[in-house]
Amino acid sequence: MARRPSMDTIKTPDLGHLDNEQTENLNAQGVTGRADDRSGKPITEFPKVSHDVKAFTIKKKPIGPLDGVALSEQFSTKSARDAQNRGTADRMDQGVMVYGSYVARRTIIKFLIVLLALAVFVLFFVPPVFTANKNECSCRYEDIFAEKGSSQFKTDIMSTGYVYNIDAMSSDVSESYRICTVAFDVNNFLPIELQLKDFAVAYGGEFKDHIVYVYVENDAKTIEAMEKKTVKVNILINKAGLSEGEFDRAITSLMLTTKGMKKLGVIPCIPGFMKVSDEISFDPKAK
Repeated sequence: MARRPSMDTIKTPDLGHLDNEQTENLNAQGVTGRADDRSGKPITEFPKVSHDVKAFTIKKKPIGPLDGVALSEQFSTKSARDAQNRGTADRMDQGVMVYGSYVARRTIIKFLIVLLALAVFVLFFVPPVFTANKNECSCRYEDIFAEKGSSQFKTDIMSTGYVYNIDAMSSDVSESYRICTVAFDVNNFLPIELQLKDFAVAYGGEFKDHIVYVYVENDAKTIEAMEKKTVKVNILINKAGLSEGEFDRAITSLMLTTKGMKKLGVIPCIPGFMKVSDEISFDPKAK
């Protein structure tokens, strides 16, 4: 009876005594070998695997302009600039003797800037000083309806003057009205000229229902630099129903203001305010 094949029947070929067929098979698989003289184990040699070295090449970071000497120069420049800034700041904080005490230069410079800004503001925008001139004040009667009726007169002053209260013209008789002149000395202490266009009522006083309007006698007045000039303002008042004392207070309780005041002819100025002096007396019976 035939025996079944098993692993025991498999023997390794004798590499020293191979026949032609075995030699060809080994050569076809790319395996060549020889017997080690000591161990008798076959030494197998395989072809070396080539690798693409370029795929694993690590590129070096290029040297930029801030590396090396350039970086050192930039650091030195920044350090010098910082030192200069610190030196400037230190000089600004240095004290200067002012009236026996030290004041930082920075504080003095700020003070001078504020002082300069204030000087410019006063020079171009602050109004002049107005003072009452009692000697130039007066009161007179004028037939305001002589050339035109009351209706036409109202129409004309509404279009040309600074009317305060047109309802105060409740009478159609000229005898009911008086023109009171108040005078002010305008003191221009600044080195630039000043122009006054007109005046208006800022506060109507105790008897505002009797005040019609105010107007300056002449057109725009020019006050030269460092000059004082007297300006006269006319006030049209309805005296009907007022006693002599009330007539006086109706004028002296008024507060007037400038209109269209400019410096150098082009720079608008803050309006000036002036109160009529209560030392002035006006006669409602003046002719």
